[in-house]
Amino acid sequence: MTFRSFAAAAISISIVALPVIAWAQTSPNSQVVITTVLAPGVSQPSNAPIVTVTATAPAMAGYTNNTTGGTLGYASGFTGETRGVTFVPGSYSVTASTNSSGYYFHYSNTCSGFTRLSGEIVSCVITLSNTPPTSPSACIPGYYGNPGCPAPVVPYQGSYGQYTLACNPSYQTVAAGQPATFTATGGSSNAYTWTTTDRTTLNIGASYSTVFQSTGVQTVMVNNGIQTANCTINVVAGVAGAITYPGTPTITSNFIPAFLPNTGFGPQDSAVLAFALVLLIGAGIYFAPYVKRAISVTLG
Repeated sequence: MTFRSFAAAAISISIVALPVIAWAQTSPNSQVVITTVLAPGVSQPSNAPIVTVTATAPAMAGYTNNTTGGTLGYASGFTGETRGVTFVPGSYSVTASTNSSGYYFHYSNTCSGFTRLSGEIVSCVITLSNTPPTSPSACIPGYYGNPGCPAPVVPYQGSYGQYTLACNPSYQTVAAGQPATFTATGGSSNAYTWTTTDRTTLNIGASYSTVFQSTGVQTVMVNNGIQTANCTINVVAGVAGAITYPGTPTITSNFIPAFLPNTGFGPQDSAVLAFALVLLIGAGIYFAPYVKRAISVTLG
């Protein structure tokens, strides 16, 4: 094989394999939101029922582990409690059991099935009742009963309650170089991953503070489990602080006429100068006769 043929084959294989590699890196997990309720008029059993999730690597806290399969179980009081379980896309089943007699479980049609490889969120409702479910002759879609009958998976369209992930404030404006704070609500755990245009902070709390140096409109993304929410921030150029003065300055209009001698005294206002001029004129009039006599005696 020539070098040119080898290079062409390598490029062809890379083009075919690249989408598969990209999918393997970006394929999200699936999640089942489990709600346990009591049927009308039914009291809680003495022993709390156990809810069991069978799937590939199920995790209650919003994470998946590295095992190839497994089950997850938890006790529920069936008082409208909601739990979120994440798992690798594929088949899953949710069942419940109790040691108390006279109780039966009714399942929604999405308590078992198969999630798509692109990841999916489904809702499972388990109702604790005193009436046994009717055993169907065959597995039919929409049957609320036997969890062993896989039903078509319907994407969850309802409200996620406290599990809905949100980023707050949704929009804010800050100056470049100044800190900005974001807060996440909802999610299935208290570990959030925050991503900006230049950094990613993994598994921290619901509050995130950072400083933006680049101006412009930017997006901040928070991730929790399989959910993602965005905030928008507008970073503007820094504005200098306002110049402040201690008070309004007092300006006095003082001057020294050019024809007056510099006596060493500070500048005086016009009233003082007028008073001084009057004194000089008066002194001139008073001393004029004596000046004349002094001149006559000197010349005589």
